[in-house]
Amino acid sequence: MKVALIGDQRFGDQGPMDDMAAGLQRCADDFGFETKTFESIESAAHEDDVRAVAQDGYDLIFTTFPDMSPATQTVASENPDLKFGAVYQFINVEGASVPNVWDTEYRGDSTYYIAGATAATLSNSGKIGFVAGDQDPTITAAVNGMIQGAKSVDPGIQVEAAVAGSYEDPAKGKDIAKAMISRGIDVIVTAAAKTQLGVIDGAVEGGALVIGDVGDYSDRAPENFVSYVGSSFGQNVYLGCETFKDGTFQGGEHTFIDLTNGGYFFPTDPVTKWGEATGRQDDAAKIVELAETVTEDVKSGSLEVEHITTWPKS
Repeated sequence: MKVALIGDQRFGDQGPMDDMAAGLQRCADDFGFETKTFESIESAAHEDDVRAVAQDGYDLIFTTFPDMSPATQTVASENPDLKFGAVYQFINVEGASVPNVWDTEYRGDSTYYIAGATAATLSNSGKIGFVAGDQDPTITAAVNGMIQGAKSVDPGIQVEAAVAGSYEDPAKGKDIAKAMISRGIDVIVTAAAKTQLGVIDGAVEGGALVIGDVGDYSDRAPENFVSYVGSSFGQNVYLGCETFKDGTFQGGEHTFIDLTNGGYFFPTDPVTKWGEATGRQDDAAKIVELAETVTEDVKSGSLEVEHITTWPKS
C-alpha cells in the first residue's frame, strides 16, 4: 500500500509539518506502507498537485489544513476508490459527507481543563491569566476549557484572558505577562506558540509560573515553567493509517482530535522537573495525579468539558 502526505506548508518547520511527516514514518515502520511527502505551497496549484499524486498509484492521501479542502473534495470525487485524510479540515460537516474523505478537527478544551486545574492548584493569589495568540473558535474553546478546569479547583478564582494578536511576537507576550503579574496574577496559561517565549521571560522576571503550549521550555525557565498543552498532528496521520490498515477507515466522517485519542496531551515529565528545580516535589506530585485523573475521566466519559466558543467576559 502507498500512502502520501501533501502539505500546504513546507516541511522542516520543527512544528506541525514535521510532526505529520514523523507520523507518516511511524506508519511506514509499523504497517509496512510505502510512504512519501509532497509540498503544494501555492493555492492555485493544490488541485493539480493532489490529482497528480492520486494518479501516481497512491491508496491513501493526506492533505493539510483548510486551504486544501476544495482540491481534496474535487480529486476525491474523481477517484472514489482512493481514500483521503483531510487533516484539520471541515468537509464532512453541516450535513455534508464525502464517502472517501475522513476529515478532522482539533479540540483542546479537555487538555486546557487540566492546565486550568493546574493553574488554580498552584496559584497563591487566586488570580490566573491566559494569553492567546489569536481569538478564533479553537482558542476560544481552549480558554473556556481552562476556566472550567480552574473553577473545578477554586470556584472563586479570577481569570484574565488576553489576546496578543500574533503567534510570533515574544515582545508582546512579555508585555502582557508583566501587566498581568502587576495585577496580582501568579500563574499564566498560554496558547500562543512563539509569543509564549515572551510570556515565559516576563514570568521569570516577575516570579510567576507558566503553563505553556506546543513544547517543553523547562530549560528556559526551570523554576517557572510547569508544563504545557501539547498537540500531535503526527498522531492524526497515524490514526488515519491505522484505520486504513485494519479496514475501519472513517470515510464520510468528521472526527475530533483531542485528549481521548492522543491528539492532545498534558505531559507530566516537565511537572516533575519543575518540582525538583523548585523543591516543590509535593506540589508536583499533586499535579501529576490531577493530570492523570482528569485524562482518565475524560477518556472514560465520566468528565465532559463543555465546548464553548464565545469569548469569556472579563
